[in-house]
Amino acid sequence: MTTWGQLKEEVVDELNLADEVFVTPTEMLGYCRDAIRFAEAEIHKLAIEDRYFESMTGLPLANLKRDYALPSNIYGNKITRMVYVNQNIIYPIERLTNLRRYEDAAYGSLNSASQSYRYMIVNNDKNVGPRIRITPTPREAAAVYTLSCSGAQDQATVTTASASAALVVADMVVSAAAGVPSNTSVVGISESLGTYTITLSEALEASLLGLDVVFSQPLVQLWFIRQAYVPEVDADIIDIPEFQTFIKQYVKVECIKKEKLNPMLPIELGKLEVVQNQMIATLTEMVPDQDDEIEKDLDIYRWSS
Repeated sequence: MTTWGQLKEEVVDELNLADEVFVTPTEMLGYCRDAIRFAEAEIHKLAIEDRYFESMTGLPLANLKRDYALPSNIYGNKITRMVYVNQNIIYPIERLTNLRRYEDAAYGSLNSASQSYRYMIVNNDKNVGPRIRITPTPREAAAVYTLSCSGAQDQATVTTASASAALVVADMVVSAAAGVPSNTSVVGISESLGTYTITLSEALEASLLGLDVVFSQPLVQLWFIRQAYVPEVDADIIDIPEFQTFIKQYVKVECIKKEKLNPMLPIELGKLEVVQNQMIATLTEMVPDQDDEIEKDLDIYRWSS
């Protein structure tokens, strides 16, 4: 997959910017982000986010805790599904959407022992933002294991000698005071000579050396539409590789705009329009046509007398 560093190098080569200083690396990165956001918006407008951005994270329940944070990278609070998973008990957690949802939420809290969970979105703290409210208030707690772990920055594994690591399983939620990205989960675990190696879904943001890492059984699978990744450094990948041509052309045009009276601007603007239309056409072709009904057979009526 193409990284931002590779795409930036192509722009610099094609515009002969190696010795120029009128466009800073920070500005160029900003142009890339703008292009990604444009492509992201087109995907959302056509309602095909699940083909690009559908993600899942675990939601560890805690006893008597009813409000839970949304994923930090969720797009527009778009939750597509919540599923309760506890051994052989599996059911969808439906959203409270009817006109009596407030009464239903209150009633559910009074009958917690027999009620299946449901949820709603609340936003009653400007410093916290929207939260997921589970009703009835959970009367159970996810299994939680705190292990002393070590790992290297940019690597998606940690190691530990703790015997409790044997209880860690795939899809557990992983968190730490530092170094572990949000929405990280366990992919797998292996053991050799008493040392456990735990593979994570995300690479570490910083090295760990004997740091406490928390592994929590999620109980709730939270499916949601995430934001497009935007690069921060040269090594970061372009999140929508199919549209890297559009992103590169967008960056080129914005760079040329910085140089006053550049005669190449009309030409590059024309190229941008072409690749932009190609991108939108490609996306439009991916929209389901809803042609999923079989025509009813009416022959029995057509030939009867």
